Amino acid sequence: MDVYLQMLSELAEFEELIQDVKNKKTPINVLGVSDSVKAHLISCVLKTMKTGGLIVTPDGESAKNLYEDLRFFYGERTYLYPATDLLFYDVEAKGQDVTRQRLRALRRFNEEEPCCVITTPGGLMSIAPPKGAYGKDAIHLVEGDEANLDDLAQKLTYLGYRRESLVEGPGQFIRGGILDIYPCDGQEDNPIRIEFFDTEVDSIRLFDAETQRTVKRLERVSVYPARELLLTPEQREKLAEKLEKLIEKQGGSQREERLLSTLKRDAERLHQGMIFPSLDKYIPLIYGKELPSLLDYCKENTVVFWDEPARIFETAKVEELRQKEELVDFAERGVLYDGGANYGMPYRTAVGKLTKGTFLGLSGISHGTPDYRPVRTHAMNTKGMNGFQGKLEFLCDTLKFYQQNIYRTVILAGSSVRARNLVLRLEDAGIRCSYQEQLSQLPNPGG
Repeated sequence: MDVYLQMLSELAEFEELIQDVKNKKTPINVLGVSDSVKAHLISCVLKTMKTGGLIVTPDGESAKNLYEDLRFFYGERTYLYPATDLLFYDVEAKGQDVTRQRLRALRRFNEEEPCCVITTPGGLMSIAPPKGAYGKDAIHLVEGDEANLDDLAQKLTYLGYRRESLVEGPGQFIRGGILDIYPCDGQEDNPIRIEFFDTEVDSIRLFDAETQRTVKRLERVSVYPARELLLTPEQREKLAEKLEKLIEKQGGSQREERLLSTLKRDAERLHQGMIFPSLDKYIPLIYGKELPSLLDYCKENTVVFWDEPARIFETAKVEELRQKEELVDFAERGVLYDGGANYGMPYRTAVGKLTKGTFLGLSGISHGTPDYRPVRTHAMNTKGMNGFQGKLEFLCDTLKFYQQNIYRTVILAGSSVRARNLVLRLEDAGIRCSYQEQLSQLPNPGG
């Protein structure tokens, strides 16, 4: 058994919690969970249930901190799904890092192997690529395949990749005698070089973007979209037709004249096969009432963790109000055709869907759950450690207390060098301790 899982498995509180999760007596509130314990608890629940998890945190900073902790306890299949801003002007303002994180999380969440995705209310409500279309559009190549370079370059452009003279970052490609691609959601943090013998794929290699040296040879590669919003030629024409119908309905006010100019320009660009950043403003026309979201990628057995319910509620309320005011402002300026349309999943709708499955609210102090009524409430006797202010004697006093009261004590150090140095200093202070490179077994009680 995983040693960190063993730590909690010995606690009656954890066993009672797991029984309620297995019996689907949810929503469950878990109280007394300090920030330092959340990642450990989440990891142990997911490993016990052998399933994936969706964790919603109050804000981006909380999400990043929990992500770092979960990477340690749960492993590499932990991903961030940040919120993204919609673009209503033709400015490439979206950070590729954000897009890459989101697409990587969606791809892994869609796989059979369990994983853990961390998001915020903004990420939860934001629109996502339709689940069925996302993987269908990917490029799959194997050594020995026949492929046309021009067709591949055209497909890459459709997937949102930019043709450059040099591949330096995600979402870029070069088409010459070879094809260099920097995947936007790849597990590897290196670009891919595909060499051809006429039309046959001769070799596939990962290479270092700075030195151009080969990192690893691959037998096959899959290249997934670098953009969230993809439109086929048929979808472009259909959207253009909808814009033309809106054009016919416009009157003569100043706001309508500005909107009329925007609609005419965008309809013409769509007829020409162009894809432009401000397509986001037509999301309601593209997808209709049922907008795709992160929730579409959740499996039936996904465990949802609601980190600090009261704070999430407040954050979501502010976020929805901000977005509503922005949409009304853009509509009044003639940028949007309808300021009252939905550009994401309403928060209440998201909560309603998630609470129908396995749902755990985690709270440190607050008992408030504004969004749902818990079926079960569990209390975990945990607490965060006070800082030792760089004073070894403070740490020694704490460790002596734990050993005298028959606690098991494990200290996680930032590196093996720091760990070994700490062992020597603690032994000099009369504290019984030992060092393990990888924690393979728990110390005895009082050790």
